[in-house]
Amino acid sequence: MGLSLIELSHIDTQQGVSLHLAGCDLVSGTPVVDIKPYLPWAEAKPEARAGFAPSAPSLLPVSFSQAAQASLAARADGASLYALIEQVLGQDPRPAYQREGQSERIYGVRLRDVDVKFQAVKETPLENDATTLKVVAIDTLTNETR
Repeated sequence: MGLSLIELSHIDTQQGVSLHLAGCDLVSGTPVVDIKPYLPWAEAKPEARAGFAPSAPSLLPVSFSQAAQASLAARADGASLYALIEQVLGQDPRPAYQREGQSERIYGVRLRDVDVKFQAVKETPLENDATTLKVVAIDTLTNETR
């Protein structure tokens, strides 16, 4: 099993569908199991072209309640956990069908040894209707909850 960043040179649809690949180190006839689009903001080949997702998605703002800030302040790894939470929540892990606007619903995501609870809020209702994901609690997992 291997992983390669290759070029899709063209697609032949004359007799079925054949993908013509370039720049790969495969033996002729080797099956290609999974093909994903090139994401220039996540890969390390600056001269490559992309049409599927040419730029990184925009990130949502993330805020922390006082209780969440206190939980982070009490941890030796609080600063790095803060950065991780901000990166993960900024990508909006809520289900796509629940991403419209504010909700009273509390969502959760497990990171490292904590459950991070957050909700979608309108921090400033007059400004462009932007949604912020607000961390409302950070609960340390116990042996029973792991």
